[in-house]
Amino acid sequence: MTAALAPVDQAAMEYGHPSVTALLTDRNAPELEELARTPIRLHLATFGIGVSMHAVFATEKICPDVVLGHSTGELVALVAAGCLSAYDAARVLCEREAALDELDPGGGLVAVHAPAERVVHLCGAADDWTLSPTLYNSPRQNVVAGRVPGLTILEDIARVAGVSVSRLALSYPHHSPLLTGPATRLAEVTSDYRTSTPQCRVYSPVLRGYVTGGADVRSIINVHLISPVHFSEALQHLYGAGEVEWFVEAGARSILTDLASDTLPATIKTSAPLRTPVGVDEVLLTLGRPRAATATRTTLPATSGSAGASQGRTTAVVRPDEPDRQAVTVESPGSVTRPTSSASDALPSRPELHAELRHLFAEALGYPEDVFEDDAHLEADLGIASVRKTELLVKILDRYGLPTPTSEMRVRDFNTIPKLADLIFRLAERSKAVLT
Repeated sequence: MTAALAPVDQAAMEYGHPSVTALLTDRNAPELEELARTPIRLHLATFGIGVSMHAVFATEKICPDVVLGHSTGELVALVAAGCLSAYDAARVLCEREAALDELDPGGGLVAVHAPAERVVHLCGAADDWTLSPTLYNSPRQNVVAGRVPGLTILEDIARVAGVSVSRLALSYPHHSPLLTGPATRLAEVTSDYRTSTPQCRVYSPVLRGYVTGGADVRSIINVHLISPVHFSEALQHLYGAGEVEWFVEAGARSILTDLASDTLPATIKTSAPLRTPVGVDEVLLTLGRPRAATATRTTLPATSGSAGASQGRTTAVVRPDEPDRQAVTVESPGSVTRPTSSASDALPSRPELHAELRHLFAEALGYPEDVFEDDAHLEADLGIASVRKTELLVKILDRYGLPTPTSEMRVRDFNTIPKLADLIFRLAERSKAVLT
C-alpha cells in the first residue's frame, strides 16, 4: 500500500516528521508509550492505516454504503469519500498538532466504563469546570476530557464508586472547549484547503448527521477539536434507519468493532480485518472476497501502538451482496499455537491461569477483575503501560520458575490475558524441553 501512503509521507516530511510508511512497516516500530510522547506520529500512523485499508477496498471494488469515522478517523472517512485528499488531510493533522504544541492547552482524557448519564454525575461530583464528556463510545464506555487535576479527582471518585477508569495515552483534552484556541488557529491555516462533495455517503459523529457538501467538510475540520464525538448515537442511527447490516472496521485492532458489538443487537454482523497484523489476502478472506490463487501477497501496515478508546479510527458500513456470508476469523501468521497437555505440570489449568492473571493485574492496578475480558487489549483498551505489563508478567514467571522470554518472543505482541497465558505455556514447554 505504498502508493496510498505516498501523499501522507509527503505531508509528514514537509512538516519535519518521519515517513509514515516506515513507521507502519517496521517490525520494530515504537510501542504505544513512545508514540504517545510524540502524538503526531500516533495520529499519522492510525490515519495511514485507515487510508491503506480504504485503498484495499477501492482496489477490490468493495463499496461501503456509508463511511463513519471516530475522532481523527473522521478525516480518513472524508478521504475515503473523496471529500478531502490524503495529502490535505495529513496536513490538517500536522497543522493541528502544531497549534496544540504552540498554545499548549494541557490536560488529557479518561475512559470511564459506565453509561453516559452516570459519567455526567461523576463529573458533577468532581466539581471541576474543566471536565466534560467528549467521546460517547458505547452504552458502557464514555470518555471525559479535562485538566489533569480535575481528571485525577474524577478517577478517585469513580474508583470509590466502584467504576472502572483508565487514563488514555494522550496529553491534550481532545473534543473539549478547552481547545478553542487551537481549533481557531487550525481553521485559519486550513481555510484554503480544497473540499469536495462526497462520492459516497459519510456520517459524521461530530456533526451528528450526514456530510452533504464542502461546507460540512469544512465544519468538521474547524470544530472536531472542540466538539464531542457521538459515536454510539451514530451507530444506533444507522442501525435504526435499517440501511446497514454489516460494520467493517477499517483500522488496526478491533476497538470500534467492540464498541459496535456493545451498542448494537447481536444480529448485526461486525468484522475487524486488522484485529491482528495480517496481509491483504487475509483481509479479503475476512470480508468474503478471496483473491485468485495466483494473487500476489501484500502485507498491510500495522502499528504496534494505539491511542485507545478508539481515537482516530474508521468504520465502513456495508450491505453485503450475499447477506448469508459469514465472516472468517483469521489469526496472525505469528500467533502462538495453543500448548498441548505436554505443558509444564507446575502450571495450573488454562482457566485457572487466566483467573490468576486477572487477579494479579487487577490487584496491582486497582481495576475490577471483570474489565479484563478475553479480548480486552491491555494497552489500547485498558491503558496499561507495556513496562508495567512486563513487570507483572515477570512476577508470575518467577512464581512458576520460568525463564524470561527470548528476543524472538516480543512481549508487546502478547497483549491480552489469553495471549499472556499462551506465552507462559510456551515458556513452560521450552523450559521442559531444555530439562529433558
